[in-house]
Amino acid sequence: MVTVAYRRPAAAKAPAVSLVLLDWSCRESFHSLDYLAEQTVDRDDYEVIWIEFYQRRAAELDKKLADYSARGRPAPIDLWTIIGMDRSLYYHKHLMYNIGIVQSRGDIVVICDSDAMFPPDFVETVITTFRENPNTVVHFDQVRNAREEFYPFNYPSFEEVLGPGVINWHDGKTNGLWDTADPLHTRNYGACFCARRTDLITTGGADEHLDYLGHVCGPYELTFRLVNKGLREIWHDQVFLYHTWHPGSDGDFNYIGPHDGRHMSATALAVRETRRIMPLVENASIRGLREGRGLDLSVLVDPSYREAWTEAAVSRSPRFQLFKQNKAAPRLIMSLDQHNIVAYESRYYGVPRELGPVDLEQESARQDPRIIHDANLETLKAAIDSLSPEPAPPVPRSADRAAVRANGADENSGEHPLVLAAMALPEPAEPTINGAGSIADFVARTISQSQLKRDIVNQRLDRIEAEYERRNQLLRQVQAAGVQKDRLIATLQDRIAEIEREREEVIREARHWRDHVLQFRTDLELLPLLHRKEIAMDTGSGVLVLPTSEPGHFLFGPYLPLQAGSYSLAIKFRAAWVLRPKEPVLTIEIAAGEKVLLSEILSADVSELARLAFTVPAEADGDGNRIEFRLSHHANASLEIRELRLGAVHPGAPRKTRLSSPTVFWRSSALRLLHRPA
Repeated sequence: MVTVAYRRPAAAKAPAVSLVLLDWSCRESFHSLDYLAEQTVDRDDYEVIWIEFYQRRAAELDKKLADYSARGRPAPIDLWTIIGMDRSLYYHKHLMYNIGIVQSRGDIVVICDSDAMFPPDFVETVITTFRENPNTVVHFDQVRNAREEFYPFNYPSFEEVLGPGVINWHDGKTNGLWDTADPLHTRNYGACFCARRTDLITTGGADEHLDYLGHVCGPYELTFRLVNKGLREIWHDQVFLYHTWHPGSDGDFNYIGPHDGRHMSATALAVRETRRIMPLVENASIRGLREGRGLDLSVLVDPSYREAWTEAAVSRSPRFQLFKQNKAAPRLIMSLDQHNIVAYESRYYGVPRELGPVDLEQESARQDPRIIHDANLETLKAAIDSLSPEPAPPVPRSADRAAVRANGADENSGEHPLVLAAMALPEPAEPTINGAGSIADFVARTISQSQLKRDIVNQRLDRIEAEYERRNQLLRQVQAAGVQKDRLIATLQDRIAEIEREREEVIREARHWRDHVLQFRTDLELLPLLHRKEIAMDTGSGVLVLPTSEPGHFLFGPYLPLQAGSYSLAIKFRAAWVLRPKEPVLTIEIAAGEKVLLSEILSADVSELARLAFTVPAEADGDGNRIEFRLSHHANASLEIRELRLGAVHPGAPRKTRLSSPTVFWRSSALRLLHRPA
């Protein structure tokens, strides 16, 4: 039963702005109301709506109302609504958004973080922004500070929040507003959303679909649909919200719905692809307003929610997973230049991204001289800033290197950039090339002369020389700046010497293999060698593609010069969040030039390990028709490829394979699988 715990007498005129703040019995501090009470516009120009999801009537709110009244000041809230849900239910922010929209009287509805600090000109800026930018949806980003000294909240100044401990601010703006590569994740889409009430109602209000239950949700779902309707999304770059650290902000030990791996709703992100405007589940009261039937508060909360949103029901749903965060585990604070800053116990660690995944719970990892650490975040950030070199210029090819480059090798060969996740990811592993094995078995059947070996050696040489130059440049900068970091300088010098030794070894190896036949083990790991499309994300354990990405190929290459013969391809993969269980999740295509040798469709019910067999015919042999492997997804699952191994099939060996008709492959019209190397 929805009840009104407090209502401030309404002013004669309707307010320009309605601010909607949410609580699901989680708020310890109600300081946001104090900041909103100190705005530069008249108090009647805006209203504050506080919505409690459960049955709690917060004593702190009653006390704050009494304090304001005793001082003769206007109440800090205009409407306090208690939805009255049982604590056995998961909270649904979108339902609270809709209750706020329905109860609001302002022309502009603002859905914002209910424990943020608001600058005095915030409401005035909202009004001015919409007056100057009609037909828009507006966001304000949030400055965040990780200092635990501000908890419990003790009203620090805005300057203090911008000072030591700030994690997303530089040069007068948040990191997200500077970011043009991945603003979806670096901007805080849930901090503050503003739109006209009429636009919200005509697009059906917030979506009350089950996927948005709990932690993985936000007003950005409204943003995407309003943009599809024709509105323009803008971010204010002068006024910001401010937030200080408090525990329990990550939804720990909750069931969470489909997301992109970084807790942004996959269901909401799909709206950007489908161009959908209306919600999947529309609130009945919003629908009544949209269809002109007036406001019916009796249908404000669907009674079925009281059964469907229980923990027992959610735990049985295949669309939800339990999110458990080890509070003692290392946690990513921010990324700075080429380092990830990770907090563990009472220290901060600057982990170079090139190291890949690092387990800071291990003493040996924490003692790695390449990892900088300090008890003070600002001191660590300053140390990292002092180490950051300018981008290194392209490394010129030395005469020595040119002399050993294989005849006919691609002069532009090199590693392909990978998409990084929140934590540091490893560089692609190189296939082992010096293992035991004879020339006869594998070389005769697979690699044409030493082409592949020379390509790999040249690629390694590219990377080694680039790192050699970067380390030298970094060392020069550190020494020139007079930074007293003897240990770091010594480590850099040792590493440079090590790289130089490795470089010379690879050069000698390249000279050797220029005129010799390749020796190779009977297994070749293909995954590190495959080219990545933009939608492919390296996770450390494999390569991930999300169901929100447009269907098509996401891995291809590496154009191996295989000789005629029989081969096996073993693939390990994992499909999660399968949207359509009876439909395929992965297609594998093997081609020799224009000729398709194999096309295989795999569904989610296949075990994690699948083995395929294919034959390279004699007419497809030779460097002119090198073999390409193409992996395509069907936008049907969160699909992670963990291993892809190529091997030769010896005569008489059993073939474990599951082949489907190649004609099925061509029925998947949504896939754009054809790819030709540039």
